[in-house]
Amino acid sequence: MWSCLREEKCPQNRKEFCGINSGKPKIISYHIEYDERERKREECYLEHVILCYEEWQKKKRRFINSLIRRFAVFCKIEVNNDLIADIENGLRIIIAHHDIGKLSYEYRKGEWYRHEIISAHIVHDILLNSLPRRLYKDLLSAILSAATYLHHEALQLSRKWFELRSPTFDYLTSKIGDKSFTFGEGSYQFFEATNAIYNLNNVIRNYSLPEKVSGEEIVETIGNFISSLDSASNINAARLCLASIVLLINEIDNEAAEKGRSYATI
Repeated sequence: MWSCLREEKCPQNRKEFCGINSGKPKIISYHIEYDERERKREECYLEHVILCYEEWQKKKRRFINSLIRRFAVFCKIEVNNDLIADIENGLRIIIAHHDIGKLSYEYRKGEWYRHEIISAHIVHDILLNSLPRRLYKDLLSAILSAATYLHHEALQLSRKWFELRSPTFDYLTSKIGDKSFTFGEGSYQFFEATNAIYNLNNVIRNYSLPEKVSGEEIVETIGNFISSLDSASNINAARLCLASIVLLINEIDNEAAEKGRSYATI
């Protein structure tokens, strides 16, 4: 019988879309690839969100000061309290919602697996709607969204999906331009629960998860923020900053997944 590893910490505990009473997650964190050599347990989306939050709490102090300095070098600005707060809030948003594309019906039904492409678009919208107006806001939103887009970069490289790492508009259009991704019951509740877990309710105030996102919208968003980074005058500093954020997401995501998907943790 399936049981949740973090039910006492979950805002959706025993509510409509909680999987405890039905014996399996109602909204999954990943699609199990069955392998007789390595059994994996099913993992609820919010269970993974909570495990990622725990890893974020452990790791943020090791990363955040260097990330602030690297972003300041990239933008050629001085570090101040506004910058520190904006970067910490931005990082909290992308850690919380790096997998938000998994809440789409298309991912849940197994019709579309590249959830990070959807996530990057939505995260970018959240950042633009939530971060205060600053001279560096667009670049901060772009680099955080790019890190969300690339958080499965190792998987892309292992499968030789090189175009996904640095896509052209033509490639993105051919890949997802004619698709659309829908969100409905359960998605909204899990989005709000994620914000509660990460204490983001006072940060994300003017954003609601859309009912549908078109592939054309995603192409425009990803193409624009990648272009803005590629054309940056301080490109080497941008790459170093981006790589550091991707590393942070990867460490959090991988360690949370190892705990949530292994029977050894039960």
